[in-house]
Amino acid sequence: MKALTFTLGLALSAKAMAAGYKLPEVTKAQWPNGAQVQLMEQHEVPLVNIDLLVRTGALYDRKEGQAWMTAQSLLLGSKKHDKAALEALLDSMGAELDVKPGLEGTRIHARFLKKDSDTMIGLLAEVLTQPRFDPKDVADLKARRLASLAQERESPKAVVSPYFNRLLWGDSPFANPVGGSEKGVQALELADIKAFYQDWYRPQNLVISAVGDFEAASYAKSLQKALGQWQPKGESPKIKLGIPKAPTKARVLLVNKSDAIETTFIIGGPGIAANDPDWTQVQVLNTVLGGRFTSWLNDALRVKAGLTYGARSGFDGQRQLGDFSIFTFTKTATSKEAIDLALKTYQGLFDGRLDQATLDSAKAYVKGQFPPRLETSGQLSAALSNMALYGYGPERIDDFAAQVDALTLSSAKTLVARAFPKDQLQLVLVGKADALRDLAAQYGEVTEVDIKSTDFRF
Repeated sequence: MKALTFTLGLALSAKAMAAGYKLPEVTKAQWPNGAQVQLMEQHEVPLVNIDLLVRTGALYDRKEGQAWMTAQSLLLGSKKHDKAALEALLDSMGAELDVKPGLEGTRIHARFLKKDSDTMIGLLAEVLTQPRFDPKDVADLKARRLASLAQERESPKAVVSPYFNRLLWGDSPFANPVGGSEKGVQALELADIKAFYQDWYRPQNLVISAVGDFEAASYAKSLQKALGQWQPKGESPKIKLGIPKAPTKARVLLVNKSDAIETTFIIGGPGIAANDPDWTQVQVLNTVLGGRFTSWLNDALRVKAGLTYGARSGFDGQRQLGDFSIFTFTKTATSKEAIDLALKTYQGLFDGRLDQATLDSAKAYVKGQFPPRLETSGQLSAALSNMALYGYGPERIDDFAAQVDALTLSSAKTLVARAFPKDQLQLVLVGKADALRDLAAQYGEVTEVDIKSTDFRF
């Protein structure tokens, strides 16, 4: 659901954008221990951004939240630096270090001044290869996560996406909540975190992406000195992930929040994978539907009908599959009106409502939004990581403008039919069940749960 896939772009002038753009040179290597390296020189400012992508995430959870807790535990210190010492050292350099757990990949990201490269490369190697896993610090992290999850459970907007993923993908690991669940995190022990680390944090799963003010050849040597000898014992588990089947009937999940005065809902179904060759053109079509303020959905539900403060749609792509969804919220009393209007507006894609003027406007908008999304070295390092994780190449950047320009009304019809789900739509309603139960039955087979549930299963 969440937009885990990055649209690639660079800060370009309108003239350069029209002429097309090629991704700056990337120096690549693979070390004997299996780790891959991607280096891009950017000398405008004396900064460096490094992404350590580990190809693991919630997809491999044995208990919900295992990947999230393991990733966050890396920030609790290394064998050489405890949590306080690690934070003090980072503060002394004005450096940033964070982790971004995902479904299929986990990013450890660092941003620092060029002059601190040797120290930060060494510190990253420590955090990645020698995590401290202090029992008290991990217990404190667990307590904080449980408190956060309990708080999120009071927010329909926080839980509607995990419930949608579970409704769409069923018991498949692709439905695992990235941030875990209260039930799953509560069951986690320190041994579970250590086991997940041992299984998946390995050089064979590592992609290092560095962008910044350095000379690539010498920087590659520094990185290899720090991480090139990393070789944990044993092997990763051999897990074959099957692709979940698409829904065969329309279904509704009604999540009861007895004190709710509004209804939050998502409608959607299977979409396209992040590496789909038509990804860029599909984003243009989604811009028309629900990807900008002047989109059909926002115009219909917010501007004209006054049913919501905002309505949007989008694709969330993984390496092997993806989903499409429409999201909005409205007063309980106007739930049916909002759902029906969202569905009617969505149907316009299939009924030929799209005209040349609207398509041209969306294409111009997408090209205008493209450049600022990768104007920093941090954005570029994240983009390189995502290219490695999701399996698409530099053509996502190099051919961006050409792909947008090539979209026609005729090809748009074909793309709509292929990428946007039309039938067997899945609907999640979060609101007061007593007021929504009869309504929910109008849209498919209904399952009901309570928002007080401590996981997203039903």
